[in-house]
Amino acid sequence: MTSHWPLHFALVLSYRDTQVVTNHTQMLGCSRCLFSATFVIGFVAVVGMLLLRDLFPVTEPLCSETDHGCADRYFSLNYFHARTRFRAAAKRCGAGTITKSVYIDPRTGIDYTMDVAIVEGDAALNNSIVLLHTSGVHGVEGFAGSAIQIAALEAFSPGECTRPTPGSPTKIFVHAVNPYGFAELRRFNENNVDLNRNSLTPEELTELVRRDPNIAGYESFRSVFELTSAPTWHTQWTMLFRAVGGLIQHGMPLLKKALVTGQYHDPKGIYFGGNEVQASHTILAGILRPYFDAAFVLSIDVHTGLGPSGVDTLMLNSDEQVRELTPHFGPTAYSIETPTSTNDGASSGYDLARGISTCKHKFSPKAKLWDVTQEFGTVPGIFVARGVILENAAHQFSFGTDMHLRMKLLKKNAFFVQTQAWKNAVLRRGAVVLSEADRMLRGIAASAKSEQP
Repeated sequence: MTSHWPLHFALVLSYRDTQVVTNHTQMLGCSRCLFSATFVIGFVAVVGMLLLRDLFPVTEPLCSETDHGCADRYFSLNYFHARTRFRAAAKRCGAGTITKSVYIDPRTGIDYTMDVAIVEGDAALNNSIVLLHTSGVHGVEGFAGSAIQIAALEAFSPGECTRPTPGSPTKIFVHAVNPYGFAELRRFNENNVDLNRNSLTPEELTELVRRDPNIAGYESFRSVFELTSAPTWHTQWTMLFRAVGGLIQHGMPLLKKALVTGQYHDPKGIYFGGNEVQASHTILAGILRPYFDAAFVLSIDVHTGLGPSGVDTLMLNSDEQVRELTPHFGPTAYSIETPTSTNDGASSGYDLARGISTCKHKFSPKAKLWDVTQEFGTVPGIFVARGVILENAAHQFSFGTDMHLRMKLLKKNAFFVQTQAWKNAVLRRGAVVLSEADRMLRGIAASAKSEQP
């Protein structure tokens, strides 16, 4: 405004500007009030959901195992029940079996084992084409993968596993890669290590141990991820207040990324990738050694927790794998994703995660390897995260107590939906994906045979 302008014009402008500022301030105030009210309503709704879910848990009874349509013929009550069933199913069909001790608890003497069933393929292929199926890498998530494996083995007639058909790939079913976690309802193993952040070479692990501890924001959310004392009866609800500040400041996508990326600096924290390669990976590598020189390997690793309940997401490592596998799995799949997918699906936030591939470093670098994670959704993510955080706190600060048991069951319910509808959906999709994988590998075998002189 220049000094020669009429005074009254200056006064008018000044008054108008004052009114604009005042109105703008009032609008901002209203917007903040609206945001606060919406957030409070949403937060109360979430707490209400938690209360309802905890006060009225799923109580659907088991069905009769004599009913051929009963999912509980394959879903087990616990790890030991699942192990017995898996061994029996493998023996019935004549599969080759291997049992390896992973950990013997010095307190109880319990031997936690990894069990393997091998259905040999066409001898003419000389183990050059392998279908690998793994369960229980994340312990408590093993109920689903175990059921799929038991159902697959029981689908063979007695002795059929000793009579491979022409063009059939070698099928290797690995039950309970993390048997301690499966048995004790932990996502992590006997050393509190997340095996799905630990499939690494010693050199890769050393590099990750040295990287910025807060590269994905773990330290920013430490007050949310790690309790400093044992949980109490009300912690499962009040812990949500810890998350409010972090969510307001950073948002849910960053919280998820900070959680799932994993960390390598806090041995008592969650998603700890370890400071050395764990026994489960060393043992699995030894089991797979006879198949190291396979030309084609398709690996299916079953997990639970992320995505819509009862629906599976196929998570792959690269866009190249998406292009190669979509023609075979795409027509029936809900979603096929990679860590760099732009949607907000189950695989979002994993771009900085390392050591996830269960079969990585266990086959020749020359092998054509397709690494598929079949992730079945269970409950909303907030329940899943709560289960992981509270169970870990109870394991660290109140091991063996009633509260520890309560938190273990809370975690089990977050990763295993105990309804017939969910179980049947898992069995159906598990069978479909296995069938599609088998068909794809048979096609590769047929193509290779036709190219022979």
